[in-house]
Amino acid sequence: STTKPRRRGRIGNAIGSATHATLQILDLRDPSQIAAHVTRQCEIESIPEHAETVLALVQSALGSDARSEER
Repeated sequence: STTKPRRRGRIGNAIGSATHATLQILDLRDPSQIAAHVTRQCEIESIPEHAETVLALVQSALGSDARSEER
């Protein structure tokens, strides 16, 4: 497995890292593979049980005003 051990109290950091990494690698013009990217990044961060949270954060970022200005 490519997952790393997670230290206690660092879940918020891992969720943020997975969210940021997903947004970095996602094709913003066609984010159709969003769930697969989220799943992979959560595995990398050793937080697969938080994939639903990361997905919601990524979807929120994609729908934000800042994202609308980028289009």
